[in-house]
Amino acid sequence: MRQLKPLALLVAVIRGIGQVDFMAGPRTGLVFLGALFVGGRRHGLYGLPGSAAVTLTAAPTTFFAPFGGHPPTWPFVLVTWAFLAAVPAFAPLRRAG
Repeated sequence: MRQLKPLALLVAVIRGIGQVDFMAGPRTGLVFLGALFVGGRRHGLYGLPGSAAVTLTAAPTTFFAPFGGHPPTWPFVLVTWAFLAAVPAFAPLRRAG
């Protein structure tokens, strides 16, 4: 796997934030990041590491190639599988009232 330079990683994270609205440009990402901070400092601070985690998880494209699918969707697929595997543990839960 090739190494990411810090500036290239920062641009990828910013582009990832803009990709929420299918506009993966760095300017759009900065606008969205600004909007997150306008909504609350906590939202902006959570958005940055969230986007960084997805960007770094999607980096090993060659690892996920044999399984098919689009590599950036794999974090969501893995979390969904984890929740589906945990469904039997939620069966004893009942609604109060």
